[in-house]
Amino acid sequence: TTMASSTTIPMANTRPTNYYIYELDGFPTHLKFGIAFDTEIRAGSSDGYYGDCLLEKEFPTRTHAFFIEQAILESTLDCANCPDELLDIGWDGHTEVRQISEEEAITVYNYFEMELELLGLWPFAASYVPMTQEQRDEFVTTFVSKWPKLASQVSFNIDVNLQEVVSVN
Repeated sequence: TTMASSTTIPMANTRPTNYYIYELDGFPTHLKFGIAFDTEIRAGSSDGYYGDCLLEKEFPTRTHAFFIEQAILESTLDCANCPDELLDIGWDGHTEVRQISEEEAITVYNYFEMELELLGLWPFAASYVPMTQEQRDEFVTTFVSKWPKLASQVSFNIDVNLQEVVSVN
């Protein structure tokens, strides 16, 4: 599985963006994950299906929010289960609906938020964001050209980790 929301990585957008988790009205066992510049506007355009907002976290850029969203969607694929009623009407958010408890959803979010803070944006993306080979090539090219020092450090860390794995095995 690869980045569902876009064929290119949204690297240019520096506008603050929210990651959110909403309940779905009429579907008590389902939650809707997503990102938006303004969650109230997004909820208002949900055809009345968004219920209570369970979590809303502002990230400094759309890229940050997009990467955490993609990591969470990928890690919860086994919970992907959009109600037929929403599929039948072609509801836009159907790929981001999960049949998961609030507690589990918050736990997954907290894990990835901590990983993002610990690793930093680009190492986080390299570790957790699913990409096609074309997307990965674009990512690496952009990463190396914009942040050569960081790319060198990440490369060094990968080499060290590989050597440790080889020496253990």
